[in-house]
Amino acid sequence: MENTVYWEKQNPQSKLCALHCLNAFLQGPKVTNEELLGISKRLGNSESALLRVPGSRSHGTDSMAYSYDSDGGDFDVTVLIEALRLRNFQCNYYTLNDMKLSMFQKSEKWGFICNAHKHWFCVRMLMTDQWFILDSLRPGPQEIEYGALYSYISTLLESKQGAVFLVSPMVPGMKLPVAEPKQYPRLESHQMFLTLKEIRGMFYALRYS
Repeated sequence: MENTVYWEKQNPQSKLCALHCLNAFLQGPKVTNEELLGISKRLGNSESALLRVPGSRSHGTDSMAYSYDSDGGDFDVTVLIEALRLRNFQCNYYTLNDMKLSMFQKSEKWGFICNAHKHWFCVRMLMTDQWFILDSLRPGPQEIEYGALYSYISTLLESKQGAVFLVSPMVPGMKLPVAEPKQYPRLESHQMFLTLKEIRGMFYALRYS
């Protein structure tokens, strides 16, 4: 069976980029918005309980550095980290000091989740040796050469307009997930398993439309 890439298209009016980012990274519709809402509620309750402990440093809710969610599904990074942890993936901040070109040459052991201008997307090496930017607001999965990806990530970090996180398995020998379309015979209209030909066709059609 021909290899495919899983990608979700975002309604521009929604704030579900975190959900789409996670499912693109996991290469299937494995996470639901309800799960993320549940995680955010648990994290919020845990922090509220901590703030009520006598002697703990108290902050007013208006001055907290972040919030866990909004009614529209706009989730804080702690929610994404927990959703990945529950699936045995660790998520660590990636900085300019971590940048090494060799990390981008061939990597099936890790990928990236990124936030730029309050929008979540991910970057994965799929189809054996091809990097893709999996952004739910783009026309489709975007192929990118490793040198260009190195420059892209560097620019994102240098601009200080977002954040990058390195995601890797917590279990020795565990691999990053790949698309398995046979497991999901019924998809919603925004959920897609795409062949490389279909992906390239999306951008070709856009270029000449």
